[in-house]
Amino acid sequence: VGATKISHLEEAIGALSIKLTQEEVTYLEEPYVPHRTVGHQ
Repeated sequence: VGATKISHLEEAIGALSIKLTQEEVTYLEEPYVPHRTVGHQ
């Protein structure tokens, strides 16, 4: 899976300059619950 259009690649590169505060990272990760990986060794 990857960029299929130049505009997608440009957006992805632009996202590299985004800096989140620790508070924002904590907020975004809060609802995440890790699940056991199934079907991979």
